[in-house]
Amino acid sequence: MSDKLWRPTLRLATLALGIIVLAAWLAGSVYNQLLAGREQRYIELAYQGPLQLMEQQLLRPASGDAPLAQRLQQLQHTLGAVQLKLLPLDQFTPAEQQRLRRGDIVYADVGYAESDRVYHQLGQTGWIMGLRMPDMPPLLDVFIGCGLLFAVLAGGGLYWLVVRPYWRDIQTLQQAVEALGQGQLATRIDALSPASTLYPLAARMNLLAARVGDLVMAQRDLLHAVAHELRTPLARMFFQLERLSGQAPAAPLAAVEANVQQMRQLIEHVLHYASLEVCEAGQGCKHVDVEELRSWLVDFPTLHDELAANLTLWADPALLPYALRNLVANAMRHARQQVWLSVAVRDDAVVLSVEDDGPGVPEEDRERIFAPLVHLGGGIGGAGMGLAITRRIAQLHGGQVSVTAGTRSGGACFALLLPPAPKA
Repeated sequence: MSDKLWRPTLRLATLALGIIVLAAWLAGSVYNQLLAGREQRYIELAYQGPLQLMEQQLLRPASGDAPLAQRLQQLQHTLGAVQLKLLPLDQFTPAEQQRLRRGDIVYADVGYAESDRVYHQLGQTGWIMGLRMPDMPPLLDVFIGCGLLFAVLAGGGLYWLVVRPYWRDIQTLQQAVEALGQGQLATRIDALSPASTLYPLAARMNLLAARVGDLVMAQRDLLHAVAHELRTPLARMFFQLERLSGQAPAAPLAAVEANVQQMRQLIEHVLHYASLEVCEAGQGCKHVDVEELRSWLVDFPTLHDELAANLTLWADPALLPYALRNLVANAMRHARQQVWLSVAVRDDAVVLSVEDDGPGVPEEDRERIFAPLVHLGGGIGGAGMGLAITRRIAQLHGGQVSVTAGTRSGGACFALLLPPAPKA
């Protein structure tokens, strides 16, 4: 069930990561544009005083003093780890030379683990003072470790406090939607906290489920009421037919009786179908062996039984006989000579197949015939509810029923798919 959520979740996570990367790139670009001039101003303010002091030390009156090289050496001894060198002006690019002649401070930031290098013209001489700060210590492993720790703590906190509750609520909603889709209209979402962001949606779904349940119950009650009300005039019709049996002609009377019988059959099927709408899926299922299954079909002696002797079904013995008998009776009604009952056992299902050698079902009608009150060929020979009830019974077992062209003689092949029996 939760596997269905992985694909959209992964897609959203990828989209979120792309947005984060794009936002980081844009923020970096804006940062560089806004701070380029401010960084230059900061360098000038930070190094202006120290460079002027060094310039005074190097350019003090030379009479009686040591030469420039010796004063540079003495000043370097005082600076310690900060390196000071004198470089010729022509070592720099024309643009840098122009800035240096104006008295600007030129710097080169070569990145982490390298020193910042600052250059300034030494008075009006042709020499350029090159000031190199000490190398940064190798802190990359510390940054990586702290970054990983931050990612783990932040990701874990976000997952535990935000993602995990949200994911749990989504799974709860999905389970409820699947249960409602399977006809379990009594399902309600009560596990969500009122503080959840999905709580309003759960409340609306509960209201929707309650309204749908009320509509289904109202429909069932209406069907029962109408069917029961129709039974009284039907009983009167039968009584009147019995009184007229010796007075009216036999042929018209038989036609009227056949129509009344068909009406009564239709009412019984409608009541049966309405009762199935409120059944819970799988509530009466148990192990059914092949002998019990065959006992449901004793009224069809011409049926070609191809069931395995060790066959075991997981089925409701109060519902499945109706579905199976209806498929066999339907096949007998349309078959020319033969009807076969076979079984195919798979890992995920048990398929009972009822095949006849009749004309078959047109491909365009293979789904429509399972709708209530649908007849093919003018509706002769049935009330139009049998296959609809059969499909509903299959759904209550967690299975399905379908029809295809048979492989034996090209007739109709109805496949009743049931879940496999649970292992003991």
